[in-house]
Amino acid sequence: MSLHEVRYQLEHRMLPGWFYGEGARLIGVLEQDQAFLYKVMNRLLEQEGIANPYRAEQFQATFVSVNESVMALRLTLPEPEDEPLCYELVMIFDRNYTRTGFYTIEKGSGVGVERMFLCGWDRDWSHQNYGSCAPDREQAFRRILEIYQNRETDKRA
Repeated sequence: MSLHEVRYQLEHRMLPGWFYGEGARLIGVLEQDQAFLYKVMNRLLEQEGIANPYRAEQFQATFVSVNESVMALRLTLPEPEDEPLCYELVMIFDRNYTRTGFYTIEKGSGVGVERMFLCGWDRDWSHQNYGSCAPDREQAFRRILEIYQNRETDKRA
C-alpha cells in the first residue's frame, strides 16, 4: 500500500469501524492517549515499509460539548496530501452511543481552487457527501453540528 492508501484505510475504514463497533472504548483510548492515532498510523506505515512523514503533534483530539447529553470529538490530522484524505474527523455521540455520527472534513479541489468537502460514514457503511465548503475548519465543524442535529431531528419526527 502507498501512504495515501494507508491514510485512507485509517480515516475512512478503521476509525469509522471502531467508532460504530466500540465507540465508548475508542473514545476512552483517545481521551487517555493523545498520541494513539499517531501510534496507529506509525504501526500501519511500518507494516508497509513506508517511512512515517508525520509527527505526533500533528494528530490532536479535542472534546467539545455539543449540549448537555451530546459530545463531539474532533480529530485533527496532518495536512492531507490529496483528496479524499481528511483534515479532520468528527465523532459525535451521546452518553449511550445510540445517537452517533462519524463525519469527515476532506480535501477537495475545484478549478484552481482548494476546497473542503463535508462527508460522513453511516453505521451501514454508506458514505454521505454533504457538499463543499470554504477551507475554514471552524465553519466546517459548525456545519457538521447542524447536519447532525438536523438528522437527529428528522429521526424523531
